[in-house]
Amino acid sequence: MAEIPAQKRGRERPAKEKSGKGSRGGRPKSGHERTVAYTKLDGLVRQEVDRVNLYGVVLGSSNAFYHEDSHRFILTLKLIDETVNPARSPKGEPAFLSVTIKSNSKDDLPTITKLGDVVRIHRGRTVKQGTSHVLDCPVNYMTAWALFDGAEGVAATQHTGKTYTFTEEDKQRLREIREFAQKFFRENCFETMVGVEETDKTREKYVVCQVVAKKRKGEEVKKTVCHDGNDFVKFACEVKEAEPGDVVYMRVAHTFLQHYMLNDYASVLRVPKEYKSAVELAKRIEEAKKVEIVRKKFEEYATPATPKPAVILPVTAA
Repeated sequence: MAEIPAQKRGRERPAKEKSGKGSRGGRPKSGHERTVAYTKLDGLVRQEVDRVNLYGVVLGSSNAFYHEDSHRFILTLKLIDETVNPARSPKGEPAFLSVTIKSNSKDDLPTITKLGDVVRIHRGRTVKQGTSHVLDCPVNYMTAWALFDGAEGVAATQHTGKTYTFTEEDKQRLREIREFAQKFFRENCFETMVGVEETDKTREKYVVCQVVAKKRKGEEVKKTVCHDGNDFVKFACEVKEAEPGDVVYMRVAHTFLQHYMLNDYASVLRVPKEYKSAVELAKRIEEAKKVEIVRKKFEEYATPATPKPAVILPVTAA
């Protein structure tokens, strides 16, 4: 079993995977190996299965939030793979697997920042919720997770516990699902596909946009300006997860001041620029810039505000 220690201080746990405080980073080293069977998502979306292991690609994510009724921190995910995704699933069938990761501590939950990253889950269980099935992942009870970059690298970027297992089966499955993820996102504008956005009767919606500028007042960012290929999109807050030029995918809510707001549970996911959604957005923005007033707005936002000169009062003799 290959054992990967986290790059942080503290005593190492045994090679056996344990749930616990999430760690960031790690590197592989050799050891005794065991077999781990991984289930693809089409075997989970329509039936209850206990203690299942799987790999999935991030199609959407919330931030971790505190759930009053259960007194636990929760993070929700939309995961896809070769068998369940919006390009493959028939109309009326699930286009992704909904996942709920629960923990007594917010630190035990993954921080998802990029669309297309890969999540590995050990010992989850599917439970029926309404007419569909949700993967339930109680971290402090039995579940362990690991997060991998969607394109490269062997080591997990985050994981539960101080160590985690990584076998030959993991290497093969990670390689397979990365190939699927890159192909899916390079060939599809995912946000326009049927089944990606869940029905929502609130004023919230999902947007893909490019960050244009962050407007500051003193040291504090008061506004983030983006463009969605049709118009400027303004947020009455800082989008901390992205910088000007980044393409992001996020769930937003309208306000009466013609600005958007981000909810505490809404996650901001960066969209790699090689993904089709980002490529098509760049084309729409370039087309929009052909209109002079739009081009001038981009130039205005790109120019840092000139600070007002300080007023120096004359000094009078006492």
